Amino acid sequence: MSAHLSSFLCSSVRSSALCMAALGAGACLGDTELVSPPRVPPTTITLEFRADSEDLATATALGWADGIPGVAVTLAPVDSTTGPPQQLQGSDSGTLTLDQLAGGRYVVDAVRWLTDSERAQLATGDDAVGFVARAPLITASASGRTQVEMVASRLGTFHFTEWAMEPAENPALGGYFYGGYVVIANNSDSTMYLDSMLLGIATSQPYEINGAPCADRIAFYSDPEGLWSAWIYQFPGTGQDYPIGPGEHKVIATDAIDHRTIIADGYDLRGADFEFLSYSDVDNPDVPNLVSVGLREPLGGHGPYGGDSDVWYLARPTDLTSLPQGILPYTTSKFVRIPGEHVLDVVTHLLLYDYAYPLCGTYVNPRFDRMTPRLLSNYMYGFSIQRLRTGADRTGPYQWTRSSYADFVRVPKTAPK
Repeated sequence: MSAHLSSFLCSSVRSSALCMAALGAGACLGDTELVSPPRVPPTTITLEFRADSEDLATATALGWADGIPGVAVTLAPVDSTTGPPQQLQGSDSGTLTLDQLAGGRYVVDAVRWLTDSERAQLATGDDAVGFVARAPLITASASGRTQVEMVASRLGTFHFTEWAMEPAENPALGGYFYGGYVVIANNSDSTMYLDSMLLGIATSQPYEINGAPCADRIAFYSDPEGLWSAWIYQFPGTGQDYPIGPGEHKVIATDAIDHRTIIADGYDLRGADFEFLSYSDVDNPDVPNLVSVGLREPLGGHGPYGGDSDVWYLARPTDLTSLPQGILPYTTSKFVRIPGEHVLDVVTHLLLYDYAYPLCGTYVNPRFDRMTPRLLSNYMYGFSIQRLRTGADRTGPYQWTRSSYADFVRVPKTAPK
């Protein structure tokens, strides 16, 4: 190859790619010496598994106030160069020593499920089934002994078990918003009733926005007294019309129709147990309706759908006319506050984009989701976020730690095609 051509390639816009491929690194770099960044040296870290302060009474009843024994740990590297995930076992004293751990960033998933005999030691009304943690571990900043706070997974009552409300990507339609659904389940050991229960979306703000800073709205987004909401729907029934047995599921569709006739990768939701009714719906007469009882309805007139950030909740029957009302700063939009003691479950979801705006850090109070919401999903229509089950084989009751980040994973949808 001529010196002319070599000079041209090294000065072109695509010089780095072309030089490496055609000439080798030396031809473009000349006497420049490439220096690899220093590797973080291996380190030894001892993890100490302790109950979160909120769940200390449960741990104390088991004699675990000073450490949770026999914790099963998955140590997964964030950087693939540090190797595959490791399956490890904590000690009887509630510790785990990671000897000569390669430097880098990891995620620690820790679980300790209770045996029947251990659950029998709990106080009456304590429905804990185990302890769970999901925590980052950065070797460069970790001390020799690092505490991992574990939160109790409990039975609770009604819970979201699948959230599949993201719009489908469809250039011809400009996005298809009405083919979503959520699944709820009775996680208790007795029959309950859905009659007059509420399902709604709380106001939230994940990012700093010009003209509407997080600090000015935090009183709404992180109110410990309740969830501020305008999109509120109510189940039908007057008392015991809609029972839901232990472990039973119910599917609530935005529209209970066959969406395959509208969008190729849609789902047939004619068999849904309930559907949202709004002002522009085609109503499926065979499926009971959740009707709007809130201050306003989502645009489009088909019921709720997902967005960039979502805080969805299930709540006990509530007289909305008696609730406090407020106007969101910098808007004229009114909201009511659903009392915190009425809220049974919350699922949060966040889509991260490069908006060049910093995250607010939280967009729901820890009373309702006690880890910073950072559960990611995306606009791939075939996927949803689904709640994990408890137990070593993951076939037990649903995991409920009041943390979407710990309790949900992103997997393919379960709705029938």
